[in-house]
Amino acid sequence: MPWAIDIAADTATVRIDATAERELLPELVALELSLGRKQARALTLAFASDTVIPVERLQRLDYRRIDDRHYTKAIPTRRAVRFSITEKCNYRCFFCHEEGLQMDVVRHDADDARLYQVLDQLKVLGYNDFTFTGGEPLLKWRRILRCLEHMRRIDYLPDVKFVSNGLPLHPEFVTGLQAYPGRVRFNLSLHSLEPERYHQVVHALAEGTPGTRNDLAQVKANLARLREAGIPFKLNFVLLKGINTTPAALTQIFDYALSSGARRVKFLELLITEPLRRLYPYYYRLQALRDQLADQLTFVSSGQRRTVYRYRDTPLEVELQSCTCSRGCNVCALNRDANFTAELRYFPCFLHPEQGSDLTTSTLADAVAAGAGYIDGMARYYGDHSPLIIRDRYLTRRETAFYYAIAAADVARFLKEMSTGDGLELTRHRQLTEYYFSDDSDAFATFQCVRKLAINSYDHHATEITQQLWVDAAGSGRIDTAFSKESPAVADIAAYEQELKRQGFAAVLQADWSIDYYANPRRTGRGLELSIGAASGRADALVRSNRPLASGSCSLLPLTQPVPAWLADR
Repeated sequence: MPWAIDIAADTATVRIDATAERELLPELVALELSLGRKQARALTLAFASDTVIPVERLQRLDYRRIDDRHYTKAIPTRRAVRFSITEKCNYRCFFCHEEGLQMDVVRHDADDARLYQVLDQLKVLGYNDFTFTGGEPLLKWRRILRCLEHMRRIDYLPDVKFVSNGLPLHPEFVTGLQAYPGRVRFNLSLHSLEPERYHQVVHALAEGTPGTRNDLAQVKANLARLREAGIPFKLNFVLLKGINTTPAALTQIFDYALSSGARRVKFLELLITEPLRRLYPYYYRLQALRDQLADQLTFVSSGQRRTVYRYRDTPLEVELQSCTCSRGCNVCALNRDANFTAELRYFPCFLHPEQGSDLTTSTLADAVAAGAGYIDGMARYYGDHSPLIIRDRYLTRRETAFYYAIAAADVARFLKEMSTGDGLELTRHRQLTEYYFSDDSDAFATFQCVRKLAINSYDHHATEITQQLWVDAAGSGRIDTAFSKESPAVADIAAYEQELKRQGFAAVLQADWSIDYYANPRRTGRGLELSIGAASGRADALVRSNRPLASGSCSLLPLTQPVPAWLADR
């Protein structure tokens, strides 16, 4: 990269004279890591006057625009490590991702002497943010206190955090924490403040009511104990659609946070990978929450996966934190923590914990270096994406695709054939509803022109989409689509329909879709890309492809009409 670097004190300025035909993001990631090791704390990019600025790439890396040619960001001083001190948990939350581990696998903890050797190395390597997690870490509270005592002996006093459900908080543990001279705080996972809902969440969607056991009441009592001890805590809520995303549930959350003394409420997105796709109906994205609370939040700060707001005119902060994996594998090197387990196994990738190093036979520095190599390979493979199957798709102004009807019973066999030949993987899943409107003119009645609302199940707003369609008369299944320039967000669908009625439009069709998208991540934009859409009420499915398909052993019927006309023709 043709750039010049000037470092003054703890600030680096980089002059970039050319960016054409280069992928700037990987080089900026490497640069930031290098400067961080040199103790630089701020980085400013100065683009030459005739240089194209890749604004979208800079936004992905959390750069802030200063003026037309300058962008800047802070280089974090936080070096974070997460210690899964136990795989055991007193709860079985139905959505648990198990810290990337298989919690039903029996593990044997390393002895304290070996664990202390890892803590010694963490001090030398400068890790200053230490999180105890699990399972449920407080089940091992005596071992935690031994770890903290060793840290005191070697003068290693990182910020210490506990990610816990708060139920097994022992009074002796609280007393022990008060003796730790460094900073201590808790992230308490609640997920619901309705006792019955809470019981169902933490006991794997158990039916019925908590009865005589009221775990939520005990957790609240333990939070009061933390408050009395002067130990700060924030409340964590994984967004679960219909459980803690309704206006009433959110008001309850904020009211309780204020009354309990929580310093912050943190919302996180549900982790959805292919093995966890059954959880999709509960997924609700951060942007939807931001839309829902737009008039209640005031921006405070942003960076490194999180945005912080002030709740109304109160001292309570609201944090929206995205999963590391949702940012894409090619920025993981900047966002990931170091992770290791009670058996002293280091793993670099949250979604692939099997790819790790044994810290009883390898130094932490060597394990981290090997892990960086693995993450680099994941970055080359997935690029802007990751193994998560929820991602945004950006509308183009015009597109060409090939559409086929296929019997639902043939879909599995069809996918197996396509995957064998083209190395396809599931890259995205969507559930959405479309509402079509017509003014009874020929163009709209035949769906050559389309006006519709589309709302993903995880969104708060629908999107208005206007299209013009051209179907290949030769019967190839090719359909060309032109999109309008505007795709406004619609928060109130009922009000939108009323406005359309005044314009002479009426709702003529509703389609509920479940769509899987397949591609080869190594060949994005070059290889075969297809989707399989199942619309409720139909015995066949819709195949959409970026190139013509041969039937093979499965019968593919090319569409000879626009997709909504096919939907209406049952």
